[in-house]
Amino acid sequence: MSMKSYLHFAVLFCLATSYIHAQFAPCTPTWQTVKTDGTAYQYTDTNFGTTCIKTAPYSCQDGPNPQCSYSFRTNRYICCYDVWLAVGGLDILTANGTSKPFCPNGALAYGDNQPLTCDPTKPNSCTTGYTCTRSWNASTNAARNPNVCCKTSTLNSFAAVWSQLGLTPTIVPVAPAQPIVSIIFGTATAALFIHQGDDWSQSTMKAKFLGSKTAGTKLLPSGILLPNNVSTANTDYYHLLVFDAVNNKHILAFMPDMIPKAGNYFELAPTAANTIIVYPSGTKNATYSGYLFDKDYLYGPGDYPTPYTTRQTYVALLFHTSVKKIADLNITLTAGGTFDPNYGTLYNTTVTDFLKSGNSNLFGKGLGPPIAGTYFYI
Repeated sequence: MSMKSYLHFAVLFCLATSYIHAQFAPCTPTWQTVKTDGTAYQYTDTNFGTTCIKTAPYSCQDGPNPQCSYSFRTNRYICCYDVWLAVGGLDILTANGTSKPFCPNGALAYGDNQPLTCDPTKPNSCTTGYTCTRSWNASTNAARNPNVCCKTSTLNSFAAVWSQLGLTPTIVPVAPAQPIVSIIFGTATAALFIHQGDDWSQSTMKAKFLGSKTAGTKLLPSGILLPNNVSTANTDYYHLLVFDAVNNKHILAFMPDMIPKAGNYFELAPTAANTIIVYPSGTKNATYSGYLFDKDYLYGPGDYPTPYTTRQTYVALLFHTSVKKIADLNITLTAGGTFDPNYGTLYNTTVTDFLKSGNSNLFGKGLGPPIAGTYFYI
């Protein structure tokens, strides 16, 4: 090859390599982003991610399900997070068919919150104990791989998920019948979309869940999305309980007497009759000790007596009591009420005790088995 031809080839090779290199997103999975605002990465973006150290714990702290991953786009390790914002994030992934795949029926995915995609036409596409399964949110876009490795023993039983995680019957007496697709905290640009198994424990935003007594930003639960096969009645009452399954005392939210907005979606708008009730154990005010009921005291994990330094498992349970309101079950939503071990007639020291208390018509048992549930980490 002549020197002229060699130089011509070298120039073309460099141009082609640069073009291909420019098309790489910083993070390999399509559902991940380097952007700390939760929006999806765009090829026109100039933000190529924050450098991290692969072996350093808590090296990435700006979003859910953090990974310190090697980026072919930047030739260095960078922080990658799941896209979690609706506008400019999840809606873009849905539109182009690149959403994160989820196992059907709430089954456990290989890799936990970072699922492994697979090819059902190839033997041993998944490791032993896992089945290559079409994801429940698979795109119709044929160019996208809609299959994911799911734990075989949990594919046909959501109760098996809770049992294998140790949540049922130790913490939650009866497992939920169906998964909760997502819980939305906050509104507009501040909204956090929580999916099953999401890990926010390394995020600096974890203290903002439900806000803080001293901080101004409050991220209240604003919506619940249920699977399409779960039907709701807009004349019945539903109740959402979110609590720390490790401590078994800290309540992140208790929203009673909710009525679904339409179909399988609940719009959670706190009102005088339907308030956010959040309180950590050990909190005291002038009158009551133990647990605090008051819509004016919005607590989050950052406000708990001993701020969390390790990952905590949170559980969300949705109950359906037909036409019965919370008051019909003798569950009083007043200061020093149901969950206070030093007040009233229930004397429950844990959430589990509360769920077991009473009978089929009263107290915790009156709520009945949860119709849906999920878990995540803060």
